[in-house]
Amino acid sequence: GAQTKKAQMQSIPQSNRLTGLENEIKYVMSTYPSVKPAVYVWQYGTGNYAEINAEATYSAASIIKIPVLVDLFRSIEKGQIKLNDRMTLTDYYRAEGSGGLQYKAENSKWTIDQLARIMITDSDNSATNMLMAKLGSMTDVNSSIRQWGLKSTYVQTWLPDMTGNNHTTAKDMATILYNIDNNDKFLDITSREKIFDYMGHVHNNRLIKAGLGSGALFVHKTGDIGKMLGDAGIVFAPNGTKYIVVILANRPHN
Repeated sequence: GAQTKKAQMQSIPQSNRLTGLENEIKYVMSTYPSVKPAVYVWQYGTGNYAEINAEATYSAASIIKIPVLVDLFRSIEKGQIKLNDRMTLTDYYRAEGSGGLQYKAENSKWTIDQLARIMITDSDNSATNMLMAKLGSMTDVNSSIRQWGLKSTYVQTWLPDMTGNNHTTAKDMATILYNIDNNDKFLDITSREKIFDYMGHVHNNRLIKAGLGSGALFVHKTGDIGKMLGDAGIVFAPNGTKYIVVILANRPHN
């Protein structure tokens, strides 16, 4: 018979709203009126959170690579794809913008592991397109995202998505990060370690990372197109605090 499809992600268990923090952020926002941010922060241990425009739809830019990565590892866990499977780079997948794969030899072979790693560390667009094709299509990726229970995150354009057609919300991205890290029914420990290995080696350290100070570990993914700049990840502070932080900002072009 027809199975009832349950959302496979857990929602983030929120406790107290950090209005003081929200007011501080709003003060900063008031001094940069041309930048329109969405912010979601959630602290481990307490469940305390802050949110500003967290449910508003924003262009995802390269942060869309996080759900693509999650869908890949769910497919690996189901035995549909293996990390050592190889794909052939052809002109069909070559994409401008970030990543060096676009300059590699026609018909060169790349493992899924290599493609997933550079998709995250170098934000490689060609690698992302290859992995989306391996997963079936953008439609398949969107179908997975719906099954997880997320309503506002979707892929409509192959990368680079310079016009910002791929969308998400700060809360959706935080929910994905929460489930990668805290829901072993959603992803197993092997997948989580691999995902954190990729996301712990992102080369772009100019956004949230730049403000964290020395000694903080940040597993994350950045996004950067003309009209939007964003960063989403999990912070492990030197003092033992751990929190999820997502900031998406619409801005004057570049």
